[in-house]
Amino acid sequence: MLEGEETELVSSDRESTQPLESLPYESVPFDSVKEWVRAQPVSGSSTDKLRPAVLIAAFGGFENAGHAATSAAEWILEHVDSTLAAKLEPEEYYDFLVNRPSRVAGVNGNLKLAWPTTRLYRFRTPTGLDVVVALGPEPNMRWISFVGEVLMHAEALNVVMVTALHATAEQIPHSANAQARLTSDSRALRSLTSADRSVDVGPAGIVSVLSDTAWAAGLPVLDVWVDVPRYVAALQDPKAQIALIAALDEHFGLDLPTDSLRAHAEEWEEALDAAAAEDPRLATLFSELKQQHAQTEQETPQERIDGEAIAEELRRYLSGRDDLTS
Repeated sequence: MLEGEETELVSSDRESTQPLESLPYESVPFDSVKEWVRAQPVSGSSTDKLRPAVLIAAFGGFENAGHAATSAAEWILEHVDSTLAAKLEPEEYYDFLVNRPSRVAGVNGNLKLAWPTTRLYRFRTPTGLDVVVALGPEPNMRWISFVGEVLMHAEALNVVMVTALHATAEQIPHSANAQARLTSDSRALRSLTSADRSVDVGPAGIVSVLSDTAWAAGLPVLDVWVDVPRYVAALQDPKAQIALIAALDEHFGLDLPTDSLRAHAEEWEEALDAAAAEDPRLATLFSELKQQHAQTEQETPQERIDGEAIAEELRRYLSGRDDLTS
């Protein structure tokens, strides 16, 4: 990226930097998001043309509570025939004392180093939609350059729309119905989906930086959010994972079987219920949190159950067992 571009991206304002009316998407009526994406022009040479694609971005770190965003992306990639389209140089963006490389078994059984980095994969859905998935750990440094490089690869892959996956830790019980919510600054995307206008404020993870920068660069952006119980934010949350996958399937036609994943989510919830049944204090905290969740609109923040107290009690209970941590 050029130096002058970095300065503007830091202070980008979604409304003023990229007026809604200037997006081509806003002026063309379509019945669905995937219909609009498929209608965009191909790119590349006559021998290497690329159909228009939607980018799905998921990163570890701040907006990946319950590992929901990254596990959703990983699960999708495990169930499609994808190809590696691009890979970022890890030394540019990662502190290897924080994100260490791992020793893994290679093709021939020999050990090799796997370095933490972000990769972009491309596949086509059964409905004929091209999808690019950007997946990796949240970078430790040079965020602006990182996002610029991801979007540079996205442009080369003819990405015409960005979908960002967010998972946030909230004061909700694990029994709550996990349902994704959509936000977008694009009026057209809001009309084609159930998305609301973006209103979330507070600290941002790299996926939000990518979302904001893509919008400022002229790409329609759809943010997909899911809430994760704060006390299991450090564990896998398959219910939140399913919610994100379901939202992507609804709008992009992934058409992937999720029966085994849903069965795992049921077992996960049953295991947490069993934990409460065996620990009176945990049962009391869960019960109070469920009551609080049912009356959220009537309660003030000071009256709410401390999710950290539940997390600490759950950590104490989980010592020596792994049925909830896998």
